Amino acid sequence: MIRILIVDDSQTVRELLKAILESDPEIQVVATADSGEHALEILHRVKPDIITMDLHMPGMSGLLVTEKIMAQKPVPIVIVTADRDSALQGFKLLEAGALSVLETPSAPGQAGYFESAEKLVKTVKSLNGVKLITRRSYPAVDKRSSCPKVEPSLSRRIILIGASTGGPQALKKIVDALEPSFPFAIVVTQHIASGFLKGFVAWLNESNTVKAKVAE
Repeated sequence: MIRILIVDDSQTVRELLKAILESDPEIQVVATADSGEHALEILHRVKPDIITMDLHMPGMSGLLVTEKIMAQKPVPIVIVTADRDSALQGFKLLEAGALSVLETPSAPGQAGYFESAEKLVKTVKSLNGVKLITRRSYPAVDKRSSCPKVEPSLSRRIILIGASTGGPQALKKIVDALEPSFPFAIVVTQHIASGFLKGFVAWLNESNTVKAKVAE
């Protein structure tokens, strides 16, 4: 069984996520928490395999809770939020150690319910067993050692990157390690939840090394 801790200040959302996740016979919701403080209080006792984390909560934010969990006892975290407009903050949680950002599933009977519910279940199951490391600090990237030398004769080529769950973190590490003069164009196909593409691009553009845009 995959043991899940649901962290969300809305009782309605907690009940919705619990119903969706436990519709799969391999998933068990072992606890729910209505705040970040509550989640940290029960974390060691309930020992979840995966945590679903709300983005906005009174008191401790989803970002701060994620940072504390990843610094103390790392657990795979899936950000589940209804706030598409704050997608950029969701991607900052990926930098803090969360593994995926999803939109809160629609309520039963609403359009898109089955698709969003299936996405949540599949994401949780795909992250089960992922090995994590404790993240107490974020050392600066040494570009001199991490960025390969590029021969001028290759400058007309492009780099293609395809990624799914976990891809945004890997892509950000690559982007941050590039020199501003890097001569290749980079084309990325990233499996991402509907509504979060704009925030993903804005997150990449926080780097000083690339100018990201949606392909046209």
